[in-house]
Amino acid sequence: MLQCSMIWVHTPTPIAFSLGPLDIRWYSLAYLTTLLALTFYTQHYVKSTGIHLKKKLFFDPFFTHVCIGVIAGGRLGQVLFYDMPYYMEHPLEIFAIWEGGMSFHGGALGVLIQSWYTARRTPPLTWGMLTSCAAFVAPLGLFLGRCANYLNGELVGTPTNADWGVIFAMYDTIPRHPVQLYEAICEGPILWTILYLSRRHIRQRCHWDTTIIFILGYCTLRFFIEFTKELRYPCGALSLAQIYCLTFITIALPLYIYVLTKRSS
Repeated sequence: MLQCSMIWVHTPTPIAFSLGPLDIRWYSLAYLTTLLALTFYTQHYVKSTGIHLKKKLFFDPFFTHVCIGVIAGGRLGQVLFYDMPYYMEHPLEIFAIWEGGMSFHGGALGVLIQSWYTARRTPPLTWGMLTSCAAFVAPLGLFLGRCANYLNGELVGTPTNADWGVIFAMYDTIPRHPVQLYEAICEGPILWTILYLSRRHIRQRCHWDTTIIFILGYCTLRFFIEFTKELRYPCGALSLAQIYCLTFITIALPLYIYVLTKRSS
């Protein structure tokens, strides 16, 4: 990376390191680190509640189920929510996940489904408990994933005259908002801080609090950040991602009001 007149020129570096003929990509490391962190955190959280489960009965299957939920849900979300016409013409490329193209909203739905499946097969664990753990660890994955987006030089921002503009050499020669880093900061440490503070200060908290606050926080932050991102999937004045964020907010906000009302009654 070079610096010229306060404008950074960024050359993509998608490969973290190589092991012989095998290239290890930043995206792969982000997913693996997050999934392992989720497994260990969930194990710690379950033990702190006094529930004792054998590893072979829960944690190995849970890791597998979450992997399936994140990867299958994220990929199918990209296909169904964003690029259906393209993949209808190139169906085999649906399986080419190494080329990128993962939807957060699809991945979130995948994790919700797989957490429900795991909880159903492993009582006394509950769906709310598992989704709460996933939501609490998710900002780590979002932070690492957005950093990987930046290193890959993808999902660039709109043009800017600001001193912190970045020229993405593989895209064009125009200084642009480093929107990937905006998202990394907002969806990572800022969102995690919101979740952490809500856990500490909400009395009579239930497991769904963390999940719903995560959805509301993520979708709100991303909705506004999208205005500095190069529009790839326009839907009127907004992007498709913003439409999906509004949809999730529309569903999650009444649910949270219902949870608060039920708690106070």
